[in-house]
Amino acid sequence: MDKKSLLNDRLNLLVGFIAFVVVLIFIAGVLWVISRVILKLDLKLDVDNEIAAAILTASIAGILSTGAIVYQKYIEHKQKIELELREKKILVYKEFLEFWFHALESAKLKKSVSEKEMTDFIFKFTPKLMSWGSDEVVHLYSRFKQRFSNIDTDKKN
Repeated sequence: MDKKSLLNDRLNLLVGFIAFVVVLIFIAGVLWVISRVILKLDLKLDVDNEIAAAILTASIAGILSTGAIVYQKYIEHKQKIELELREKKILVYKEFLEFWFHALESAKLKKSVSEKEMTDFIFKFTPKLMSWGSDEVVHLYSRFKQRFSNIDTDKKN
């Protein structure tokens, strides 16, 4: 994982945590305002102040624990998606490396990979990389293909 994506992940996590805390503070504030309104209006609820405070405390604790569980499930879901994406990327990157190691091995054995075989691989591989490759890898692959096609053009001239 490169530094930029690691920094983005940490920043997203921090923003998510701050948003979570702000929402919890807002909910606690709303509950506090509701408790103050109930106490001020004296709605004849025959609820002792200590009992009302206990109910408010239990409500806040319940909301906070529910919020923490929901947030944890969100993080787990996000990590599961990242793991599945990583597995797909690994397969695509592995296919690329296997082909080019095969090409290098063929060159070492004084055999060359045919132009048709290379073209077929590139046409078959490019859509996979576009779908599953990271932005940086797609950019580098594009540069690689440009250089590769420049070499072919130079050979023909």
